[in-house]
Amino acid sequence: MHPRLGSSWRAAIVCENLSRDELLSLQDRKLGLILNHAATKVPFYRRWMDEHHVDVTQVKLTDFPVIEKKDIRGHEREFVADGWDRKLLWSRTSGSTGEPFSFARAEYDYTYATLWRGLLRFDIRPGDRRVLVKGVDETASVSRFTRIKRAVYGWINRCIVVDAHYLAKSEGNVEREIRRILAYRPDYIHGYASSIYLLARYAEEHGIDCSVMKLKAVVTESEKCHAFQKETLARVFHAPVVENYGCVEFGMIAQPARDGGMCINDDHVYIETTQDGEAIYTNFDEYGFPLIRFKNGDKIEVGGIHGMLPYRTLSNVEGRVAEAIHLPQGGVLQGYVVMYPVSKHMRYLREYQIYQPDINHLLIRVVEAKPLPIEIESQIISKMRGIVGDVINVEIQKVKSIPLTKRGKRTFVCSDVK
Repeated sequence: MHPRLGSSWRAAIVCENLSRDELLSLQDRKLGLILNHAATKVPFYRRWMDEHHVDVTQVKLTDFPVIEKKDIRGHEREFVADGWDRKLLWSRTSGSTGEPFSFARAEYDYTYATLWRGLLRFDIRPGDRRVLVKGVDETASVSRFTRIKRAVYGWINRCIVVDAHYLAKSEGNVEREIRRILAYRPDYIHGYASSIYLLARYAEEHGIDCSVMKLKAVVTESEKCHAFQKETLARVFHAPVVENYGCVEFGMIAQPARDGGMCINDDHVYIETTQDGEAIYTNFDEYGFPLIRFKNGDKIEVGGIHGMLPYRTLSNVEGRVAEAIHLPQGGVLQGYVVMYPVSKHMRYLREYQIYQPDINHLLIRVVEAKPLPIEIESQIISKMRGIVGDVINVEIQKVKSIPLTKRGKRTFVCSDVK
């Protein structure tokens, strides 16, 4: 058993066998506890209750405001519970908009248990050999002590780390990392969808057989794993693609069952949505820095109850509100809508990005895998104009590379229009 698991693991795994009514009862109990705690122990929420004359002995979810990052920014200490004497780990992110955002977390055990519960559905267990693909920027100048510490971490956790920044620098780096992964023979690969996709594309184009690894699964998170990526990953690695959905503030929000249904961790988070489909989350387990009715910027669609497990499902995760194209005539288009005219031609492309520098222009940046035929260029532009309208100027720009975000992620759609 992993040291971060234990009683939390037992509590999390039992939920897999609860009835829906039993899970709802657990959810109601956990929700009542966190709401009472936040209303009486957390300065931000306590002040809200006072100002709105809420009886905290009968507080309910709708008594709390819907909050966003802008409500926390500059007021972080007001979200720390009174007298909290356990360790708080502060995190700072740039987020999709590039604006710095800080928050803290004290609870990891139950969050960690939900992660492993989802992985266990695919026979993945703590201690399995793992390749972790993320943006650690190991190419940066770091001390010898840090390098030793990373090597020890890998040895203890039976894992090797592949840096997304390092992969993006050259094809030679991609080949070296594929060879290292094959030699390591992991049980599964886990990390950024776009970087694992880069490895898969290179392996397929150069005839490298990845089936010899006999992977249990390819687990993606931190980025949306699009259909064209999933198809390639499954084909190249001969393994199911497990797309976890979560965010840094909450950990795992939803994870797939064996049949592919995206099960919400109803024992860990409560989900509401706005009329426009923006997600609103409440964390049942974080008492040090509670986030109640928090909008993280994602757009989702909640489905029905899973057939075999007691959880609600997500029928769709559209992605970040910030990753949308703004129209001159008003309104926005979600990123996945404008991706299709390009993503269907991935046999010609290594990567791409749809970038909106201003309200009247759309730039389709492409890195070619092989020359893009002029008729395909015309088709992409024509299809895109059919989606965004003739008032936006659409242009294809061929580039050698597309920069990653600071965390080593790839953004397929981005707009500078506020």
